[in-house]
Amino acid sequence: MEQKLGTFINKNGGTFTMPIVEKEDVSVLEGGYLITKDGQFIPVKDGQDHDKVFNEYLNKYECRETPVHYDTAKAFTILVNYGNIVYMGRKMGDNLNTIEGAYIVLMPYEDLTEEQEEAIDILKKSNVGKVFKGEIVPLTFIHLDSTMYEFKEKEGKSLH
Repeated sequence: MEQKLGTFINKNGGTFTMPIVEKEDVSVLEGGYLITKDGQFIPVKDGQDHDKVFNEYLNKYECRETPVHYDTAKAFTILVNYGNIVYMGRKMGDNLNTIEGAYIVLMPYEDLTEEQEEAIDILKKSNVGKVFKGEIVPLTFIHLDSTMYEFKEKEGKSLH
């Protein structure tokens, strides 16, 4: 399958590319995603480390000539502060006894773009089993400060 590239705008107004996943191919079973403000899904595949993908995006976004490496927690903190959403899914080889589910880190609901609201809906809809119509993994939505996040009604539209 050919890798699709998305085009993104760096902090200086230039462009760069990163691999993306089409919305119809989004799966809660992916190792993770960086969901950009325009609703594009940059995947973290099973064989990749989250920090590798996050750092590649950050170095391109920040126009760094000399790449900087952040650990995963620092990278996703920076990404979320830039207005992105970080999805940390389960990966093959994860210890299922210590990882209860997957989580999505985001800024306050009011700060999400319409494209990000749609992206969250797409991700949530991928969390329903085909045979047993239940939830595949328990999803937790949290603010960057680690408080639990509950979706609210917004302009008559529910994200439940």
